[in-house]
Amino acid sequence: MLFKEELQEIIRLISNTMDTFTTALFLVKGEKLISLAHHSLSPRIRLPMALALEDGGILTLALDKEYFFQEGLTEKGFELPYYSEPEEIKAFMTVRLAGGRGLLMVDSKRSYTLTEKHQKILGHFARLVELILDRARDLRGKLLYSSKYLMVEEMLNHLHPPLASREKLQEGFSRVMEMMGVDEAMVISEERDNPRVLLGYGPLSTQHLDNPLPIRGTPWQSVMEGNSPYVHRGQEKAPFIMGMKEARFPSLIIVPLNKGAGLLGLASREPKDLPVEVLDLVNILGHLLEPSLANLQAPRETPSFSLFSRELKEVMERELGKGNSILLAACKVKNLSDLDKKMGIFETERLLQDLEREMATQLEGKACVFRGDVLVGYRVHGNAKFLEASGKVLKKHLPISSPANGTKAKLEIEWELVTPSKKRDAEEAIQHLLKRLNSSKGLFRG
Repeated sequence: MLFKEELQEIIRLISNTMDTFTTALFLVKGEKLISLAHHSLSPRIRLPMALALEDGGILTLALDKEYFFQEGLTEKGFELPYYSEPEEIKAFMTVRLAGGRGLLMVDSKRSYTLTEKHQKILGHFARLVELILDRARDLRGKLLYSSKYLMVEEMLNHLHPPLASREKLQEGFSRVMEMMGVDEAMVISEERDNPRVLLGYGPLSTQHLDNPLPIRGTPWQSVMEGNSPYVHRGQEKAPFIMGMKEARFPSLIIVPLNKGAGLLGLASREPKDLPVEVLDLVNILGHLLEPSLANLQAPRETPSFSLFSRELKEVMERELGKGNSILLAACKVKNLSDLDKKMGIFETERLLQDLEREMATQLEGKACVFRGDVLVGYRVHGNAKFLEASGKVLKKHLPISSPANGTKAKLEIEWELVTPSKKRDAEEAIQHLLKRLNSSKGLFRG
């Protein structure tokens, strides 16, 4: 029952104000009287209180009158069915709720304690109860309609930070959107000139992952500029993604996330989906996403080449002095200009970023894009044989994400082992490796 705690608090307040023995709120449900809240000093009170109208005794009798009051109950023999055994009740009073849907009752073990003034007080409390019940009735229908969106616990399970990787965040986001039953969903960055799609769900949205999203003339722009939610429901369709006819929907919700974490938008093909009541739940989802999105939008930790070479120099001097060895590797995309033409510069840049991350993961060290189409990275280990095996595996099996259109990148990989007995400084080692890479006639892996 909605507002059950509030109703119980009102019943306690009545008991304290009027110094009653028992106070209870009964509603008529079909052929029964059911108590929503009660407070009693009696150990003989019936729990739970659900009485057939025909067995309601004085309660059923009171339902026929707007106000009902009786003194001297012990002499008159009225039946009080809410007690399991007789109590010495001397005074009884009720106020009927509007429409006869229930009544608010009090009783007392003392004579002459319930007065006309108490009747007025009880009447005021009855009006307050009616307001709460009306509010509960209005909300109940809306919440039942939007019950499929009440997934806060699942949101926490899938999205509560910290998350280990971008992939897990995307996976969790997709699961929650699937459970919510939406058709498309996106989180875009806060950048006004060139916002990027950080998370996506649905066949249209996932196509734009990690790419800029044109928002001029769309609801995204109005939300970003006005910093207020956008809710659209109706037969007329609104644009969720600019320039795509199939990306217009009759039901949209877009909300700004706090702390500049971006915007969250949901779209449905059903005009009556995504009602306003869902907005609070969408805000909860956004709040859960914010810490992870902050990490997602943070500047990449991959260093510039000048920083990379300086750190490599320090690592080589330190680790070689300790007797450790260093695997230095370089990878080049040989058909980069061709990829630009076939895939577009954004997809090609995404391909390089994926390759950079995967190379760094394989080396358990740092990787850096050098001169636009070359990546260099290193790995430190005490066992030179282990590093040599790692270099061979890297050259043969460096993974790379396949572009959506199936275009293949032609990769060439070279590596070199620097040991305490075969020392080089950082600049010399990189220069030697790049020279081998550029002059290599080895097999391309595509």
